[in-house]
Amino acid sequence: MILILTPYSFNPLHPRLEYIEKYLIKNGYKVKKYNLRCDNRIINKLNWLSLTFFQVPSFFTSIKYLWRHRKETTIVYIQDLQYLPMAIIAKLFRKKVIYDTLDNNVELNFYHLSNRFTIFHKFTFIKKVVIFLEKKISRYFCNEIIVNSKALLEYF
Repeated sequence: MILILTPYSFNPLHPRLEYIEKYLIKNGYKVKKYNLRCDNRIINKLNWLSLTFFQVPSFFTSIKYLWRHRKETTIVYIQDLQYLPMAIIAKLFRKKVIYDTLDNNVELNFYHLSNRFTIFHKFTFIKKVVIFLEKKISRYFCNEIIVNSKALLEYF
């Protein structure tokens, strides 16, 4: 079984997610997908521990789903930077991990963060730290990385 952890909506089903699911099922895989986005505004404040680069509450929720499906899951498919730390947990469960990213989310998130709080323009080292984390986590805890552009291919 392939366990998909995604920020994409199920209602309606995001077109990219729909395509991936249909392809996997057509090729004989059982697919279970979870949208880990937390709707609780108070709990979501925990995301500020990572300056909103990662979904902190979702990290703990992913442990529950991985534990629930630990025997039948062979691959954990993670979509988006915000869920990348879950690759660490998946590897602890001895699962293969695929990381799928469509954008340079570190740059994008830092851009939004520094526009919201202009003080962050002076702290570009934060962006470098998150880039370092993304590359190290994806290199050591992911079996494959899926990108959609040459720029992202060169980035990784």
